[in-house]
Formats: sequence, structure tokens, C-alpha cells
Amino acid sequence: MPKRSAGEWELFLQCLQDHPDFSKHLTHTKSLTHAEMPFFWRIDDSRCLEGIADLALIEPDKKTCLIVDWKTNRIAADKIEELRTLCLPQIASYWQAISQMTGLTVRAGIYSTATGQFLPYAQEELAHEWDRLKNLAQPELAAVVAAE
Repeated sequence: MPKRSAGEWELFLQCLQDHPDFSKHLTHTKSLTHAEMPFFWRIDDSRCLEGIADLALIEPDKKTCLIVDWKTNRIAADKIEELRTLCLPQIASYWQAISQMTGLTVRAGIYSTATGQFLPYAQEELAHEWDRLKNLAQPELAAVVAAE
């Protein structure tokens, strides 16, 4: 495990160099950082969404938030887009919930520990996915969000 951890740490440091925007969020001195931030959001009268954002970086002065979900799936670099697609329902749901609950402008992405890549999602992509998910019945929504 120490060898894997050391390798993943090196990948993370490289990712910070390759993605200055991601690095900026992690090092912004006025950010409020929440690791494993739980939430419970009432979607409507009959549905709720519960989850834990692995990392939420809130910049109160800008009224923005970046949520990042750490993915530890052991995948090859050429399969990263498959992971990104697989995680879209979960991330779109978290994005919507946290946006609605906080009133902040929320951006979202995943970080793959296996490849050392930060993969952001576009706002339009998240909104389009939420439009697909928002009419699902509670059991279907819960299953889709948990399927990542």
C-alpha cells in the first residue's frame, strides 16, 4: 500500500501542476474546505437526495463552490472517459442539491487517483443530466446516483 500511496501522491502533485484552476481552488486562503460533506436535500414533496461530497471548496466572497468526488477505481488512462460518463448522474445530482441548498454557483468534477486526472464537468452537461434525472421516481433516482 505505501508504494501505491506514493505513486498516487506523485500523480496528484502532477495534476496540480497540469490544472492550475484546480490547484488555485485547493490553495485559496479564504476557501472553506469541507472533506466528506454530507447533505440531505428535499427535492419535492415525495423525494429526497442524500449524499456525501468527498470535497467541497467554498469561496464565500465569490459565492462559488467546487465539489470534487475522489474516484479510486483502478482504471487505465484510456478508460477515463468511461469513468467520467459513469459518474455523471451522481455528480449532476450532487451539483443540483448543493446548488439548491446553498444558493452558490457550484462547479463539479471528479479526480481519478489511478490516473492522476481531474475531470471537470461543464455546467450545461450537469444541467442536462439533472433534467434527465429529476423526474425519476425515488427508488430509480437513488439507484442511478448510487450506481457509480
